[in-house]
Amino acid sequence: MSDVTSLSESAQALFCAIADGVGKNNIVNVLSLTKYPTYTDFAAGGWNNKTNRKRIDEASKYVTANVTIDEVEAFLLKDKGWYTSSVQIAKTLIESLYKVVDKDFKNLSAKGFLTGSKSMYYFRGDEKVMGTIQECFKVANKKNGELGSTMFGDLNKWSPADIYYANKGVQAKLDNQLKLANNSKVPYTFVDLNLFIANEIDQGNLLPLSLKKQVKSVTIEPVNFDIAAKDKVIDGAMKKNGQVDGGLWYRGKAGQSLWTKYEPLKRKHTSPFEPRTSQINNDAPARDIVMKISGNQGRADEKGKIQMRHDATTNSWKVDFSYTGAQARGGSIVSAKTFADLLDQVEKGLGQQFFVAFKTGVAEYKQLLSGGMDFKIDTGNGLTNFDFLLGLKGLKAHRKQIESDWQREIKNGTSIFGPKSKTNPYTNLRGEAAAISVMNRVGPILNGWLKSQNANEIPDGMTSNKVDKFIRILFRYVTSQSESSAQFVIAK
Repeated sequence: MSDVTSLSESAQALFCAIADGVGKNNIVNVLSLTKYPTYTDFAAGGWNNKTNRKRIDEASKYVTANVTIDEVEAFLLKDKGWYTSSVQIAKTLIESLYKVVDKDFKNLSAKGFLTGSKSMYYFRGDEKVMGTIQECFKVANKKNGELGSTMFGDLNKWSPADIYYANKGVQAKLDNQLKLANNSKVPYTFVDLNLFIANEIDQGNLLPLSLKKQVKSVTIEPVNFDIAAKDKVIDGAMKKNGQVDGGLWYRGKAGQSLWTKYEPLKRKHTSPFEPRTSQINNDAPARDIVMKISGNQGRADEKGKIQMRHDATTNSWKVDFSYTGAQARGGSIVSAKTFADLLDQVEKGLGQQFFVAFKTGVAEYKQLLSGGMDFKIDTGNGLTNFDFLLGLKGLKAHRKQIESDWQREIKNGTSIFGPKSKTNPYTNLRGEAAAISVMNRVGPILNGWLKSQNANEIPDGMTSNKVDKFIRILFRYVTSQSESSAQFVIAK
């Protein structure tokens, strides 16, 4: 079975192709959630002497994906939310893409599929379009690194496009672009690749589209098209009175959730070793660091937040930026090395200090899981060797018994974790191991800097401090808006 991401994005490509065939003037008669509230209803319906089954079959010829149409249809039959989102986004794109992005996309709004070199195809996970773009990205990324310029940890930080519209004409140009990337005597960088992408978007030949599941109204947002507007949102624009309009600003002490040293929780002395009471569990220190962000120089409002944490499941460093009240997060980093490199751009040496501590912590965490190091818990008489209690080595080895004993406690009504709880005694213990080994190492480093005068003071003649600048660098990276990022369109 294909993964949800592949299926949902391919479903969107299919409905964009259906909308293309129907045209702007007739779209309300076909892509109507009132008339067809589910995919079952849609597939069985029709309009103007043509069945929707026929429309699906026609549109599928214009979709190239790494999943089959049968798989996509089975997915839509099960997931009403993605059917709704696919309809809403396709309808909005066909009605207003040419108004919001570029007038050359107006050809898509006409009834029927385009022909010849202008025939628009919809790609998801293919080799010809997305695969070729990815190969060009690899060359540019490597060359940028060699030249000491911006490098991206992965393709999505350059462009998070989930599907592409591309006509036949641009496909040949992409092949030539890859030849230039591989064979050019002049270094091929993101300047070359981004100019190519921008030019093809401007001519209505290519469109990178990033999708956000949306069951209500849909907004089309061009990203990296207007540099001045982007800079105003991120860095702010100076007004005549010397104040800054817009920008991203650190809220400092206003509601921050910074690191607090994690101490082992007092636990029951028998398996599954739950915290003794719900209150003890609820009062445990948070295992993350949260930075609140404002959208104005007064630092009064809350535009969003950056959450930084060690992910105990994957043993990785995860950083999420999310907007206040938004349905979808703004973006993320799952690389401690990338995070450290970005931090070093603002405070030289701090990123490396964090990275060394993080690597030491994850190595210890692995040993606590595998039995290479004793894991001690507090059962009321000081710290006790956890392995001694059950006669096994390593936290992982205890998982089966802990979860079995937890089910017994649920039946007895004595567990503080309900059957529908997002966590359980095993994941709670694993989280404690992660907090002690990793967060207790990196927390003081990040916390100390965020609270320091050095990081928060604003030098004479400047408007922002070091934390403000770090937030902006981090925001550009996680939302694919750095200087070397490509143009793309978000439908959300």
